Amino acid sequence: VLRESDLGMTVEIDADDTLATGACILSTDIAVIDASIEAQLNAIAAAISSKAEAAA
Repeated sequence: VLRESDLGMTVEIDADDTLATGACILSTDIAVIDASIEAQLNAIAAAISSKAEAAA
């Protein structure tokens, strides 16, 4: 699916059966972002762990 965004950029949305239900991968020319729930929870856990280590 191709869509024209409000910024004048073309956005392509593709289904990917290899991803977990609800997962989302954003790909651009400069980065790939894993926006899945698992990746978000891992980032939260890493941030909490980092803060706990800094406080110790």
